[in-house]
Amino acid sequence: MGNTVNYEMLMRIGSALRRTDVKTLTVEQLYQILQRATGTIGRGTLKRYIQILKEEKFIKFNNNGLWEIIRKKSFKERLREYFEQKEKRERQ
Repeated sequence: MGNTVNYEMLMRIGSALRRTDVKTLTVEQLYQILQRATGTIGRGTLKRYIQILKEEKFIKFNNNGLWEIIRKKSFKERLREYFEQKEKRERQ
């Protein structure tokens, strides 16, 4: 029977990617990370894992052909953006 990786494990992998200093990964590097973390070697299964990470906004494919790790904005950044947008609306 094959190795089953649950959704929670993929969320932990995505969170771990965010905690690293890595900004981008090649397709092959992402495959290798997922292979090591999950014990899965099938490309089809790894593609599904990548799709889940993409849908959950942990990664996105950029124009340079690399997977970019999406960092969550801090509260301070979100607050600053909110007030900038509010100020723009008030000026209009």
